[in-house]
Amino acid sequence: MSSVGANPAVYRRLLGRFSDEHGDDGSRLRSLLDAGRRADAARMIHRLRGSALILGVVGVAQQAARIEGHLSEGCDALAVAATGALDDLLTSVVTAIRRTLADPMPGTASAERTPPGPTVP
Repeated sequence: MSSVGANPAVYRRLLGRFSDEHGDDGSRLRSLLDAGRRADAARMIHRLRGSALILGVVGVAQQAARIEGHLSEGCDALAVAATGALDDLLTSVVTAIRRTLADPMPGTASAERTPPGPTVP
């Protein structure tokens, strides 16, 4: 969260964008690779890794880095094989984000005591 400042409202907004923009990246990655669109797949996984790093979604960032490495080494089969784990991580993360964002922000009158961000892998 330090990358986005100490403003929980900004962090929550960015988490929502992450969920909306990257929630299906695992299946999109597989589709791009199946279609032979390697350069597009590499750009997409790079954006996912960067977004995950900025928001502190470490597990997703690490898996994206693995896939990015496989692609840069020309190991497309390993990249495709790694998309299953990425799908699983993104499903968990997006679920946690959506659950967290459904709760009022801490510090508001109707808020319960909820942390500002999800607990994610």
